[in-house]
Amino acid sequence: MKLTSLLTSLLIAASLSSTSFAADCTLKHDFNDGNGAVCARRHLNNDDTLGGWVADSAAVAPTAYVERSAVVYGNAKVFQRAYVKGHAQIYGEARLYDDAQIMERAKVFGKSNVYGNARVGGHVSVSGNAYVGCSSQIAGGTLIFGTVYFCTNILNVITTGVYYAGEVK
Repeated sequence: MKLTSLLTSLLIAASLSSTSFAADCTLKHDFNDGNGAVCARRHLNNDDTLGGWVADSAAVAPTAYVERSAVVYGNAKVFQRAYVKGHAQIYGEARLYDDAQIMERAKVFGKSNVYGNARVGGHVSVSGNAYVGCSSQIAGGTLIFGTVYFCTNILNVITTGVYYAGEVK
């Protein structure tokens, strides 16, 4: 393991355990969320490429991948082999884990969870207490909010619609 990977792994492990680096803030980034520039760093991906911006308040595991134009902020967490691609954003209390991917201009926020082999892309917004998992594929301009559970193993892409509290797909 390269020294930079080891150092990044240690920093991320510390941030996952709620250690704050606010006193050591040397880099800042404005996530355009109304909070101005906050302490942040670029994620070092497991292939040693420099990834997207991650707020110090958020956490990304060393095994996860964040492409250069993607961002993770607020108290969001990206675990395991999850992948944040394109200009995707994950923020708030949202979680992305397993082998799930968010891509293009998708936004996952609130207390949402995207997991399993789920794929969320296009201009999709997933918010509230939504759960998108299994092998679900959500694309286009779909809006998912409230307490919604998507879990399908059928290769069926949902490309339009608004889904909200109480719906199960």
